[in-house]
Amino acid sequence: MTGTSLLCQLIESIVKRTESAQPGLPALKLVIFEKTADFGPGFPHNEKDLLPFHITNMCAGDMGVFAARPGDFQTWIDQNPAYLKKRFPGYPQQAFEPERGPDLCGHYPRAFMGEYLRTRFQEAIRQARRLNLPVKLYPRHEIIDVERIGRLVRLHARCDDAKNGGVYDTDAVLLATGHWISKDSRENYFDSPWPAGRLLSGIPAGASVAVIGTSLSAIETALTLTADGRFIETRGGDLQYSPSENPRRVHLFPPGPAA
Repeated sequence: MTGTSLLCQLIESIVKRTESAQPGLPALKLVIFEKTADFGPGFPHNEKDLLPFHITNMCAGDMGVFAARPGDFQTWIDQNPAYLKKRFPGYPQQAFEPERGPDLCGHYPRAFMGEYLRTRFQEAIRQARRLNLPVKLYPRHEIIDVERIGRLVRLHARCDDAKNGGVYDTDAVLLATGHWISKDSRENYFDSPWPAGRLLSGIPAGASVAVIGTSLSAIETALTLTADGRFIETRGGDLQYSPSENPRRVHLFPPGPAA
């Protein structure tokens, strides 16, 4: 989200300079590296990592990629209901019309935020190219080292299409790396709640699971691990959760002080 926000605001700034006849940035060239194949959504807003009930933890009216328009995400949602329903046909109807209280606070699936970020990223790239601003995209490129070479910055990348990776020199670097997850191969240990499908396939039904933490990620982990149950609507309109025949047993532990 940080990288997409910078890109969108940078292009918007150049457009304003151009429209007001201010000096532009004719020598600027943009090179964007992305570890995955998907530019924009980031992690964990990519629908590949999520389940429909994983929702944003902030009001949509307070989210967006433009500093001057903090409610841009909610505006985009309101303008694209048909597109979202077509894009996410398996999502429940409630996902498209979240209940908004007196503060008009809507919480939507994280995948909706991912699609918003993807759309805004693509719009910014198209706008840059209309301005004849060179833009080069490198998907599946993981930057593994950065070093100073004289007045340049040298990037070392691990990538799919080069056996030993790639080397790229540039004048300046913005690091917008998002979540860093340390890889741990210990048996019966998961270093991240994402992708959600990895938890469901790796933790069998009936297992007892300890979740370290009790806040947002822990709650979403508990939701994932109980996804094999279902909600039943009562005659009074209330929802009651009915667990599966062999549910996982989830225990949330608040993290203690470091030893």
